[in-house]
Amino acid sequence: MNRIAIVTAHPDRFVAMANGLADRAEGAAVSWYLSGTAALEAAADAAPDLVVIDEDLADLSTLVFLRRLMAVNAMIHTAVASRLATDQFHETYEGLGVLMQ
Repeated sequence: MNRIAIVTAHPDRFVAMANGLADRAEGAAVSWYLSGTAALEAAADAAPDLVVIDEDLADLSTLVFLRRLMAVNAMIHTAVASRLATDQFHETYEGLGVLMQ
């Protein structure tokens, strides 16, 4: 079973995506975290296969969250929902293992 964590202070932004993932990834379990801190604690206990991160976290910047997540487990796949232009996104998140924007 694929374990997907969605980290956002605004779950309504990700409901359609979560439903699509659950429908397409047979047996996928989607977990929701309203803060970066809660997601980091959960990842330390049981690493998800993918973490989808909203750029507007309630408690941490996306960069801080990604750096801390890498310290917990650098093998966790990540994607960031961001409004940055592609080149700025690449410059900002280069070297942090982000799969996609």
